Amino acid sequence: MFQKLFLFFTLAAACASAQSRVFELRTYTCNDGKLEALQANFRDHHLETFKRHGIESIGYWVPQDPELAKNTLIYLIVHPSRAEAAKRSGRRARIARQFGCAHARGSGAP
Repeated sequence: MFQKLFLFFTLAAACASAQSRVFELRTYTCNDGKLEALQANFRDHHLETFKRHGIESIGYWVPQDPELAKNTLIYLIVHPSRAEAAKRSGRRARIARQFGCAHARGSGAP
């Protein structure tokens, strides 16, 4: 009986935690020749920074379309809450400027 109660409360806590998380799909479209530098920056710096700030990285992709694959990075991250996602939204613009990205779009966060 104790194991069933423990399992129930563990699942309930996990569901409550998942409900407050915010998934954000981001797309960076960079100027020609900047994609490799952007990918290296994510690999060498931003992944660790995301972890330090409680942001979970789910995945990173480059489109299969040959033309878009030259300058587009798509990735999915998870924020602990909507408030945390809003607090961090300014960093996206800074990264875009640093790597000459034409625009950085995100969906899922405020």
